[in-house]
Amino acid sequence: MQMHLNLGGLYEEFIKKEIESGLFSSASEVVRDALRRRMEHQQEQNRIDYIHELVNAGAEQIQCGEGIPYTSDFMDESVNRAKSNAKAGKIVHDAVKPECV
Repeated sequence: MQMHLNLGGLYEEFIKKEIESGLFSSASEVVRDALRRRMEHQQEQNRIDYIHELVNAGAEQIQCGEGIPYTSDFMDESVNRAKSNAKAGKIVHDAVKPECV
């Protein structure tokens, strides 16, 4: 799909300088890079928003007396359970997925 955009002088000048720098060979490359970065930023923001939701839900549970005391043993058990689930091919949410399986 081909699009024609009117970006205005400030953005057009920026794109021109990026091309002149040799970092990009066309305006399309500059725009694609900007869009890719924006998409990555949005994905990261979605991840942060999800973590905030989990934290808020946990805070509410603690206020209701539903919390689980944090201990190093509890954390070790949680990590081992996540690793075991990942090795067994079970779905492990990205927020808790161990990096080394």
